[in-house]
Formats: sequence, C-alpha cells, structure tokens
Amino acid sequence: MSIQERVLGVNHPSTANTYEGIACVYYSLGELNKSLKLHQKALNLYEKVLGISHPDTANILNNIGVILYDLGQFDKALEYHTKALSIFESVLGRDSADTAQAYYNIAIHYQEHGDLTKASEWYEKALPIFTGVLGNQHPLTHTIQRNLEKLQQQVPSEQIVDSKKLLEPAEQTSRIIKNTPDSEIT
Repeated sequence: MSIQERVLGVNHPSTANTYEGIACVYYSLGELNKSLKLHQKALNLYEKVLGISHPDTANILNNIGVILYDLGQFDKALEYHTKALSIFESVLGRDSADTAQAYYNIAIHYQEHGDLTKASEWYEKALPIFTGVLGNQHPLTHTIQRNLEKLQQQVPSEQIVDSKKLLEPAEQTSRIIKNTPDSEIT
C-alpha cells in the first residue's frame, strides 16, 4: 500500500480501489471491523476523488451496509443501502444490476426484521431486473424467486405478486437482449 500511495498518491482512485480490495479480503476472513474501517477509508477517497454520486461510491456504501448488517447495526445498514440505491437509480437507472442489488439488500433487511410485505415489494423490484440482466438460471435470480415464494406462503396473497408473473416480462426482455446482434445494441 505504501508504494502505491507514494507512486499514485493518497487521493487516487486506484488507491481507493486497493483499500476496497483489501477490505473485501478482510470481510471474507470474517474480520468485519477491519473490513469496515478500510471500506470507510475507501469511501472517503472515492467521495473526494470521484464524487458522492459515482457508482463506485455507491458500491462502497452498499458494501458498508452489508458489513453493518452483519455487525448487528441494522438501522445504520439500511441507511447505507438506501444511500447506495439513490445513487444507483439516479446514475445507472432502475434497470441496472447494481440497482437491483440494492433492492435485494433492502429486501433482506425487511425480511429478516419481519416486515414481509415490504420485503416482498423490494424483491418484486429486484427479480425482473436480475432475470433480465443475469437470466433465469443465475443463482441470485433463483434465491429471489425462492424468497418470494416463501413470503407468498407467509403473507396474505392479495399483498404479494406471484413471482412467476414477475418473470414473464423479464424472460421476454432477456430473450430480446440475447438475440439482438451486437451491431444493433446502442
């Protein structure tokens, strides 16, 4: 790290990216506090270098939300996921995988805290996007489908949309994207 900081400078996107990478290693090792500290350092750099409305900044916010959730700081985690979502929606739009990931993280928060109606609303936003972007066979798409099906068993049916109905438009979009020659994609 010290060589990179000397060569590129402390306020460089690559330096922030390196902090983020090391933070992710600490997270995978279960060192949540070390991971959080480095993610926050990367967040400060990204905000300074890239700005507060950049997708990389939003990704860090999302990661910090996951760590805070794992540390039991649920309200603070939701705050970070909501900030990330706001950036993703405004910069990348509502149909990006990053936006869907934020929807998914918020859904998990509500499901784990017993607000099944809100959880289903957030899963319903995420599912068509993941299906369209990642396809029906992707593990995350399957996870969301299973979570929605579990919620359908727990919440009155008039409050939850059938996950199979949500897949129909997304499956069609997925087929259109896959069958479109590269020269037609703008």
